[in-house]
Amino acid sequence: MSDVAERTKYKAQVYDVLLNAFFRLRDFDSAVLGESRNEVGWDIAEAFVAAAVSGPTYKSRSQDRWFEAASLLRSMADRVEEDGLASLEWGYHGNLDARHAWRPDIRSPAGLAELDQRTDAVIEGMMRPLRALTSAERRAIVCMSFVRMALAHVGDLIAQHPEEAQALKAYAQGMLKSSSTMIGCQVACVKTD
Repeated sequence: MSDVAERTKYKAQVYDVLLNAFFRLRDFDSAVLGESRNEVGWDIAEAFVAAAVSGPTYKSRSQDRWFEAASLLRSMADRVEEDGLASLEWGYHGNLDARHAWRPDIRSPAGLAELDQRTDAVIEGMMRPLRALTSAERRAIVCMSFVRMALAHVGDLIAQHPEEAQALKAYAQGMLKSSSTMIGCQVACVKTD
């Protein structure tokens, strides 16, 4: 893996996250919408492609930028027709393991801070489709859903690594106590104001 460029590793990680999101959205939303997984899958794919191209062309009036985006789409389309993206080094056909992709070192303060920023972005992203920004209570529900699922995953880790059960439990409880104290201070500040 040492000879693989960092940008290639990064693309592998982004690809892995989005592909996983595609399958999860398809399975969940097809049931909610009462539509076939195939039809919902195509809707998600269309939205993903449009969103991906909207990123680099966002609010751009540059014909050159539009051409670059269209060229990227054409290039990918050609590869799909040729081999179904089997030649994509950082795709699921390739030998590149996305687990070795670029990521912040969460053992360092800077890396942990970056992880928190990324988690915050995910929470904000979840609020928008749920129209939860209009209500503080709904925003709190979305945030606490992340807490519940995070604790469920910690529970899974304890089951998978019983030899580390006490350390994992202590870490989770410490974080919850710290967060509870912070919220209590914020509430107290509001009352005094």
